[in-house]
Amino acid sequence: APPAAYRAGGVTRRDVGVFAASGGLDAGEAYVSVPWSLVVSAETVGAHRPALGALLTQLRAEYGEDEKSALMLALLHERFASPDDSPWREYFAALPAPGDDDGFDATARWSPASLRELQGSEVLEDAIADQARVRAVHKGLTKRVFEAHASLFPPRAATLAATEWAWSVVHSRASHVPTKGLALVPLADMINDADEQEEEARARFRRAGEETKKNGGGGDTSNEEARYADDFVVYDEMNDRAAVFAKRDYRAGEEVTEKYGVWSDADTLLSAGYVRGFSGFGATFSHGATGGHEENDGEGEVSGKVSCVAVLLGASSFAGADAEPDFALRRAADALKDHGFEVPWRACLSPAMRGTRDAKRVAKWASIVAENSLGDGKEKDARGDDDDDDAKRRARGA
Repeated sequence: APPAAYRAGGVTRRDVGVFAASGGLDAGEAYVSVPWSLVVSAETVGAHRPALGALLTQLRAEYGEDEKSALMLALLHERFASPDDSPWREYFAALPAPGDDDGFDATARWSPASLRELQGSEVLEDAIADQARVRAVHKGLTKRVFEAHASLFPPRAATLAATEWAWSVVHSRASHVPTKGLALVPLADMINDADEQEEEARARFRRAGEETKKNGGGGDTSNEEARYADDFVVYDEMNDRAAVFAKRDYRAGEEVTEKYGVWSDADTLLSAGYVRGFSGFGATFSHGATGGHEENDGEGEVSGKVSCVAVLLGASSFAGADAEPDFALRRAADALKDHGFEVPWRACLSPAMRGTRDAKRVAKWASIVAENSLGDGKEKDARGDDDDDDAKRRARGA
């Protein structure tokens, strides 16, 4: 099961997670500690399987660095070619089985009927592209790896279903460990995504550490655990382990969660099949973002929570504003398209977006809809029926 606050469809999911043991957990304490040799990565699997390690080195030299494909190949070999003597066999047994579509919620495994539920959202195009990308990856691996190295990848490891499994595991569970790269860290991959309250607690912990340092004190951070306050999984070189450090104090039995990074809800839906919350106007795809927005054209900076929603037009929105709401809807849609908008349109909003290009686009959308519903509707009531073409020309500014 993926770490998730909500699965697609809005079902609460907290049956898998990591919880503080009796006695609780102190801020800065390593609550996940895994010897690096037991982490699943191209490096560790390659060290355990010299022939596979040599192949991964050869592929890197020929095709360049590709951490995702390398980790997928390591998974495919251990899970399908050497399942009985793999050091990670018990870990693999805890993961959803290949072909278990109910075990993976990422959109790459959704059926066509489920994908249709995303109609009106740009995520639909990304989900379809992901499914095509998995097939393309399988085709490439077959040509470059599976056919030429059958001893390392027997037929059961070279199927499309096996590639889909490895893709789903990597996308939903792998972590990028600073200085080490992409890896699967047992137990850490069961930590759920932090909500806003948890993120605020994390910020308080960081500020407290900075204040302590400013005042010349060391507090309880003599082993420098506090320096990991901004990271999820880290490599602890001194102890040769992967570790996750608590960002605050936890009571016994309290769930410990972590901020996965700057992921939008669209990202989490595509990779792990969940969103962190819903708005009153469809699903909200949101993430914590700081600094400049990629589309602000230097007109301001976006910070704080950014929510992206599919903005739809519906006849009910024009009821009472126009004698013919369906006509007003068509008129507004035509005007929006004339101004370069798609209908539906994906809009991104944040509390700190005033003055940005996105804010101006949202205002423009609203003004066009208002001009072609309330304004034109009132004029129509006053002047009587007009020819549809004349009304459309006026709506378009003709």
